[in-house]
Amino acid sequence: MKTWAVVLACGPTDAEIERVADVLESVFHYEPGTRWVAVIDSGEEDRNLAARFAKSPGTTLVGIRNPKPGRANGQWGGLCVGVLAAYQWVVRHTDARFVIKYDSDALTINPFAAPMFQALADNPLSGVFGSYLRDCNGYTRDYRGMAGLMKRLHRLALTEYQPNRFGRRFPLALFGRPKTIRDQIARALANGYHFGEHVQGGAYGVSRELLNRMERWGYFDQRLIWADTEMSEDVMIGMYALAVGLGLAGLAATGEVFGVKHVGLPDTVERLVERGYSVIHSLKNDPRLSEAEIRAFFKARRQADLSAAPPLRLTPAVSVAPAAVPSGEAGRASPGA
Repeated sequence: MKTWAVVLACGPTDAEIERVADVLESVFHYEPGTRWVAVIDSGEEDRNLAARFAKSPGTTLVGIRNPKPGRANGQWGGLCVGVLAAYQWVVRHTDARFVIKYDSDALTINPFAAPMFQALADNPLSGVFGSYLRDCNGYTRDYRGMAGLMKRLHRLALTEYQPNRFGRRFPLALFGRPKTIRDQIARALANGYHFGEHVQGGAYGVSRELLNRMERWGYFDQRLIWADTEMSEDVMIGMYALAVGLGLAGLAATGEVFGVKHVGLPDTVERLVERGYSVIHSLKNDPRLSEAEIRAFFKARRQADLSAAPPLRLTPAVSVAPAAVPSGEAGRASPGA
């Protein structure tokens, strides 16, 4: 059966909850058949996120708690841990064939399921899909910034004492979390991994095969190794794809799924629609429009669709008090694991 899941990251503020609600509204508008949603809760306390959002009939929506304060001291390591926990939930509780992972400043603007299934068929040995070697405007992507961090995490000896950046309180990676990270990177390098290579975060797709292999290798159970690092979750997932013998694939050319950029949108809102993208990022810090203006534009577009068709019946949220590339860009697939 052709099923899929969605994973979203929700930061600790009320504004983040509003963003996630808008993301989910866009997902259910264009893909009402979405069976599973896992929302990563990075709040100080459990906010019962599963009850806060409207959903399509037949959708299971769960909240995945991120590490508590004190267990994730790295700048981005906590999100790495939360994303891996959400992927583990998907692989253990669903038969989803792929996952679309969203940041809260991403948005669905067209259907994504059909082109994702086609991409999986065209690239069976790829584990991550999105903006890879080239971005959606055809520019070569530069991985050098995160390559330096990944190289340091792979070193046996590291003289830089920054425990909340590299996760080391001892200079040698001889045991514990530092050794586990080093061993995992070594497996990826053996399969042709280049330090730092990844698919652009914000919004990307991962295959069931990647999740199955990561589960089989025990990587989800080892997720706390990233908690005290500055590793970005998109770079981490790129490394894991190679570690389990899969590759990465571009799916960001005009007419494909991901129209994404690190800061701001890669084109005007009108042009992103015209170019046929399904998922866009980032609605924040765009030089042309404010986040509120961008969300209003796409909400009006969804409402115009509804005015011409029977309305989608959403399961209402429960009231909860606040808790105290070029077209066809090929992926570089590694030998199967």
